[in-house]
Amino acid sequence: MAQLFQSLGINPILLVAQAISFGVVYLVLSRFLFPPLQKSLQERRDAVAKTFADQAAIETRLKQFDEEQRASQKKAAEDVQKMMIDARASADATKAELVAKAREAADAEVASAKTRIQQETVSAEAEVSAHAKAVAQSIVKELLAEKAGDPAWQQSQISAGISALKQAS
Repeated sequence: MAQLFQSLGINPILLVAQAISFGVVYLVLSRFLFPPLQKSLQERRDAVAKTFADQAAIETRLKQFDEEQRASQKKAAEDVQKMMIDARASADATKAELVAKAREAADAEVASAKTRIQQETVSAEAEVSAHAKAVAQSIVKELLAEKAGDPAWQQSQISAGISALKQAS
């Protein structure tokens, strides 16, 4: 075996010394360096796992928020639709009320106008009647004045008056 080591260019004493040195370095590293290094790596793994868990929680919350947002938007749209329907109904009611009030006012104005027309008609009829009487009286006076000088006419009027009295009694 020594010849094999020699043909390969390996010194067995140096090989054993290197193995012992490697073992000592390994023991020192495993005792002082590897545990903090493994602890640090484990902390990093935990942090990465926590980050992934947080990301999943955030995504879940984001989906919930989106669903809540959609539900809120749907509810708001329904509320707006309901408000529009209520506003239309209120506007229609107000319109009907205003139209009814306008009709009542117009009817009252028409009734008032009819009353005034009737009053004006009665007043005009009375005025025309009074005027017609005055005209008739003036015509009768003129005729009587003309006929008063005629004795034949006076005689016929007296005869007509007497016969009217006889018939009345």
